[in-house]
Amino acid sequence: MRIQATTKRDIELDCYRGGALLWVILIHCLYWVGFVPNNNYQSYLLFEMPMFFYIAGASNTLGNKKNIFQFYKSRFARILIPYWVYAAICITISEHTILFMAQPDKVIILNWIIPIENPMSSISYIWWHLWFIPVYLFVMLLFPFYLNLYKRLHSQKLLKYTPFLLFIILIFYFDHFNLDWHYYKLFKQVLFYSFWVYLGIFYSEFKQSPWPRTLIVLTGLITIFLIIFLIFKMQYPINMQSNKFPPNLAFLMLNIGYLCLFSLLKNYIVRLLSLSIINTVIKTFATYGYTIYLYHPFVFLTVMTYISKFNYSQKLLEHQYISTLLLFIVITLISMLLPKFFGWLEKPIKIETNK
Repeated sequence: MRIQATTKRDIELDCYRGGALLWVILIHCLYWVGFVPNNNYQSYLLFEMPMFFYIAGASNTLGNKKNIFQFYKSRFARILIPYWVYAAICITISEHTILFMAQPDKVIILNWIIPIENPMSSISYIWWHLWFIPVYLFVMLLFPFYLNLYKRLHSQKLLKYTPFLLFIILIFYFDHFNLDWHYYKLFKQVLFYSFWVYLGIFYSEFKQSPWPRTLIVLTGLITIFLIIFLIFKMQYPINMQSNKFPPNLAFLMLNIGYLCLFSLLKNYIVRLLSLSIINTVIKTFATYGYTIYLYHPFVFLTVMTYISKFNYSQKLLEHQYISTLLLFIVITLISMLLPKFFGWLEKPIKIETNK
C-alpha cells in the first residue's frame, strides 16, 4: 500500500492549521485560567480538535509518496520523539517539585513514556492537553487503511461516502452502549476523530469540486436541528464540553455545522488569516504547530505564576473578558518563541507566501 500524493504545499491548508492552533490558545485561555467562568455558551466554541484531525487527514493525503512502513516510521518518529523530550522535561520538573516542596505525590513515569494512559502531575497545565497524543497515534495508525478505502470506493460515486454513515451509526451506538473497558474513552475518541481524518482525505476533491452553497446551508441547518433534538429529546448535555470528553453524536453534529459555516466563509477566513498583522503568527503556528502545542502549557504556567506572585488575579477578574483577551495575546506572543528552543525537534517546513 502506498500513500500517494503531491509534494507541493497547500497554502490555504497552512492558514487553517495556524488558525486552528491559535484558536486552541484562546480556548485554553477560557478553560484553563478561569477569568471567565465556564458556561454553556463558550462550550459551543469547541471546534478546534475536529478541525485539526480534518487538516491531518488532508495534509497526510497531500504529503510525499510513501509506502505504509515509511509512513509509520515518519509519522510516529515525528510525534513521539518531540513528545518524549517534552515528557522528560515534565518528569524532571515534577520529581523536583515533589522533592523540594515535600508533596505527598508521585510521578508514574511509565504513563509519561508510553502515552496511552493519561500522564498526571501535581503541576498545573503541563499534562492537561496530552489526551491528544494517544488519539492521534491510533488515528495515524489507521490512516493508511482509510486512504486505501477511499481509493477503492472513489470511482463508486456515492459509495465513497458510506464510511461516514458507518462512523455516525457507531458513534451514536456507543453513546448508549458503555463497554466495561478501561480504554473505552480512548476507543470513542479514536472512532470520533477517525471521521474527521477520513473527511480530510476528501480535501482536494472538495476544493476542486465544492458542494453547492444550497447543499452546504441545508446540511448546516440539519445539524442545528439534530443538536436541538439530541439535547432536548435524547437527553444529551447542553454543555458541549461534556459532549467532547468523550466525544458523542451531539459534538459531531456541532462540528459538522461549523464545517459547513467555514466552507461558506472560507475565502474570508483565508483573507483574514493572511493579513500582515497576524500572518507572521499564522506562519509560525503552521510551521511549528506540534512544538507550540506541546510546550505552550509552560507559557501558561509561567504567566499565571507571575500573575499570582504579584497579586494581579483579583484585578484581572474584575474585567474578565478584557483580561482573557490580553492573556490570549500575551500567551500567543510568548508561544512564538517556543520554536527557537524546541523547534529543532520538529521537522522544519518551508511555507510559501504570496507577495
